[in-house]
Amino acid sequence: MNPILTKIADIEAAASAILEEAAKKKAAYAGTMKQKADEFDRNTDIRTKDILEKKRAEFNAQTEADVRALEEQTKKHITNLRESYREHHEAYVRQIITNMIKE
Repeated sequence: MNPILTKIADIEAAASAILEEAAKKKAAYAGTMKQKADEFDRNTDIRTKDILEKKRAEFNAQTEADVRALEEQTKKHITNLRESYREHHEAYVRQIITNMIKE
């Protein structure tokens, strides 16, 4: 009976050793996965910041271009109004006076 108990004890010891080794490998694998996840997060943050900066720069450039275009349109409109006034101011005055007299 003693050799059977010895064999069972040996099997239990081997099983415990296997379980301990598995636990060590599991912990090492978890550490490796944590490092990979952290690296992925850092890389994702960097890429996201780069994309946001690029989009912000594009937006600012487009906004500035739109503002310049509006300024040019406004200047042209003011120039046209001034020219129209120079050419037709007497007619405008007559029309205003005529409208005032009619009322």
